[in-house]
Amino acid sequence: APHVLANDSTVKPGGWADPVDPTSVDWPCRASYEGPIAFDGHQQPLNPRGRTGMSQRGYLGKWGANHAADPIVTRFDPASGRLQVAAIVRSDNGVIALPGGMVDAGEIVSATVRREFAEEVLNLPSEAQRSEVTRLLDQLFAGGGGGKVVYRGYVDD
Repeated sequence: APHVLANDSTVKPGGWADPVDPTSVDWPCRASYEGPIAFDGHQQPLNPRGRTGMSQRGYLGKWGANHAADPIVTRFDPASGRLQVAAIVRSDNGVIALPGGMVDAGEIVSATVRREFAEEVLNLPSEAQRSEVTRLLDQLFAGGGGGKVVYRGYVDD
């Protein structure tokens, strides 16, 4: 995908994508929830669940596992008692989605969850609103915040 190639970290300073050549990736530093990473004859990593009909990386920035952290933040509305979920409208395509994003190399997943959630929901009109949401996020993520991991593992989308 052109936007992935344009963000090749060996070409663009601050780029988030792996280089085009998968043999230049530091594979010993990579991990998968599915076990050891296997490679095909071109030294491209294989999908641990078998053939998918896809080749290369598509829209993914990394060769191999692309670790993502997508928090599902819910509450019961104080007035109605109805369950609510935090969602965003994506700026790139206008689709409603869960907030979240990719885990940076060496980053702790809980730090990714907080960083991505803050980046995506703090697009508020006033500084007072941003400050209040930041305060609430600090409270939510303090000491684990009572969050619960509902799934960890392979996702094929």
